[in-house]
Amino acid sequence: MSQVADPPPPFPGATAIHAPAKVNIFLAITGVRPDGFHDLVSLVAPLGFGDTLWTAPANADHFSCNHPALDTGPSNLVSKALRLYRERTGHRQGIRIHLDKRIPMGSGFGGGSSDAAAILKAVNKLNPHPLDAHTLSEIAAETGSDCPLFLHSGPVWMEGRGERIHKVGESLRTSISGQPVLIFHPGFEVSTVWAYRELRASAPDSYSSPEQTTLCKSSIESTPSLWRKSVRNDLYRPVARKFLAIPALLQALQDSHRLTGFMSGSGSGCFALPVSTHDTGAIRQTVLDAWGTSAFFTSTVFL
Repeated sequence: MSQVADPPPPFPGATAIHAPAKVNIFLAITGVRPDGFHDLVSLVAPLGFGDTLWTAPANADHFSCNHPALDTGPSNLVSKALRLYRERTGHRQGIRIHLDKRIPMGSGFGGGSSDAAAILKAVNKLNPHPLDAHTLSEIAAETGSDCPLFLHSGPVWMEGRGERIHKVGESLRTSISGQPVLIFHPGFEVSTVWAYRELRASAPDSYSSPEQTTLCKSSIESTPSLWRKSVRNDLYRPVARKFLAIPALLQALQDSHRLTGFMSGSGSGCFALPVSTHDTGAIRQTVLDAWGTSAFFTSTVFL
């Protein structure tokens, strides 16, 4: 279980950047902010599996993708991140971009945000006067709430609306990194805006206590082995109430394999933490039986 091998370069001089998928191991939503966003605390870990962003200097910008359904226009987060970078720096060097898309779209695995962070890294390397890490993170936060976390390697704590990123302690990183993880996606999307709106509709009972959330975070850091037993997602309940295929599969995994599955982010992508006694092939078959042969499933590791 490792990072997917990159395909051949799509054009001469292309440089590959790994844009990892992610899962939210711990996601607590503690309330609504004055700006309308939600306050959250999340333990997020990038994966060996992900997209590949190919870039090279060019006379003009050109953005292509292997996935025909992906809009590569101004609304794409890669295009937005590049535009914001240019506005902040005045750097006008053209760049040719090709995205090999593997992360399912709308899955909660962070594909668009990771791709955007990758282009920020790429264009910053082309700039003879590159931005410092703090300023690059500001642009990433303006691009999208999940983007800043992908500027870091390894597991991180994400707080605020997602713009405050803190590296986990070394012991916790050692405990998580390299551990196997299965990710799977049913082929339909769940709107993040809808999921948060549904959570707010049940407020205040749907929100986690800020004090208890801080205590959970401290406990995970002080006792790193607790992270496996601390997996949670406050968005799961509203999503599971409407999208019944998700809880049905997670129950099937528990019944057939004694494997607990979880939802990542606002869904609809899910993940599970297998141990050596689990049969990955049999688990994959259970996923396909429940969600159909077009469902996505792969085995990877936490970075």
